[in-house]
Amino acid sequence: MSKATWTGGAWPFTVPDGVLKCYVEDSMETFTSGGVEYGLNATAKRFGNFRDIDDIVPTGPTAYVDINGTKQPVKTYAVSLDGIYARASKLCS
Repeated sequence: MSKATWTGGAWPFTVPDGVLKCYVEDSMETFTSGGVEYGLNATAKRFGNFRDIDDIVPTGPTAYVDINGTKQPVKTYAVSLDGIYARASKLCS
């Protein structure tokens, strides 16, 4: 898939293209770009030896939540990854 051919809204990555993959036996979903494979789902992030997808996702403004009276920063995304997650999940089903 590529920024040029993506029809699911704004392109959600800082790289121009990549390949979605599912390791069916482990249910790990990944996105590969420039020879680097990034973990998409929790299983890939936790058990795969993949780079963090956050490395190639544009960030939005920092948000904050109050935890026990302490303001904690929370990362937000400038663009939704829902379309990518949905396509990757279809590969694993």
